[in-house]
Amino acid sequence: MRGRCDEATAAYETAYQEGNRHPHLLRRLAVMRARKDVSAGLALMESIPPSELPLCLQALSTQCGAGNGAVNSPEARLASIHLLTAWLERRHTARKPLQQTHWLDGGLIGCSSGDPYAKTFVGLIPLSYESGNPYPEDFRKAFHGLRAAYLKFPELAVTGFSLGMTAAWANGDDLEPFYQEALRLLQAHRITDRKSPDIIRVHLFTADKAHPPHLHPAVFATQHAMLTKASDSFEKEVLPLVLDAYGSKQEPILRHFAAMCAAKGDNFPTAAQHWLQSSDDSHPSRAFFPEGKHRQIILWWLAKKKGLTKSIEHLVKDVQR
Repeated sequence: MRGRCDEATAAYETAYQEGNRHPHLLRRLAVMRARKDVSAGLALMESIPPSELPLCLQALSTQCGAGNGAVNSPEARLASIHLLTAWLERRHTARKPLQQTHWLDGGLIGCSSGDPYAKTFVGLIPLSYESGNPYPEDFRKAFHGLRAAYLKFPELAVTGFSLGMTAAWANGDDLEPFYQEALRLLQAHRITDRKSPDIIRVHLFTADKAHPPHLHPAVFATQHAMLTKASDSFEKEVLPLVLDAYGSKQEPILRHFAAMCAAKGDNFPTAAQHWLQSSDDSHPSRAFFPEGKHRQIILWWLAKKKGLTKSIEHLVKDVQR
C-alpha cells in the first residue's frame, strides 16, 4: 500500500514540476503533501482558482470518508481531515465567507462514519476499532478538531453541533457541556438560517439499538432542559434565545415539543400528536425539524426513552425500526 502511495506521489510531483496545474491534481497532491506537512498541503489548496475551489473542496470533503485503495487509506483520510480543518481555520482567520457550504457537511460526516476499518454507527464517531485501523486515537482527535472548525462558521454549526452531541451520547459522556454550547450558539446567533443537510434526515436505527437523531441546537437545548433541568429552564434559558434568534413564529412549535418532552404516561400520545401537527411553514422551523420521517424518528426515539412506544405506534407507522 505504501509503495503505491509513494509511486502516486512521485507521479503527481513530476506532473506538478512540469507545469500541470489542473485543480484536481493540486487537490490530490495537497493531500499527499499534507501527510508530512499540513501547511505545505494548504499552500497548494490555496493556489486553486476560486472558480474551481467548490468542486475540489467537495472532493476533499468526500475523501475524509472511507473508500477503496490507497486514495482513501487511513493515512490519506487523516491527511484529508487535517487539510480540510486547516483550510477552514485559515478561512476563518482571514474572515472570508464560505460559499456553497452544503458540500462541506460531508467532511465531518465522513470523518465520523462509513469507516471500513472501524465498527461504526451511522453518523457517530467510531467507538471501537478493528485491528485494521492503526490510528483510532488520531481519528478521534481529528474528528474533534474538524468539529471545532465547523462551529466557527454559522453555515456549518448545525452539523458540527449535532454530530458532536451524538458522538458524546454514544460514548456515554455528560451532555451538559452541549447544552451550554447550544445556548452559546443561539445567543451569538451563530447558526445560519438554512435548511438542515440531507444527513440530518437519515434513519438512525440499527437492528438492536436506537441512537438519538441529530438535533438542531434549539431542539437539543429544549429537550435537555425539559428532561434534566429545573422545570423553568426552558422558559428562562432556552426559549428567549430562540425567539431572539429566529423570531416569535418559532414559539408554538417549540412549546409543543417541550410539552411532548415533559409528557408522561397517557398524556404522551396526545402531546406527540399536537407536536406532529404543529405548524412547520417557516424556514427556521424546517431547520429545527426537517420534514417527513425525521420528526417521527425523534418521536419514536423519545417514546423509547420513556417506554411508551406502544401508545404512539399509529403515529409512526412508516418509520424504519
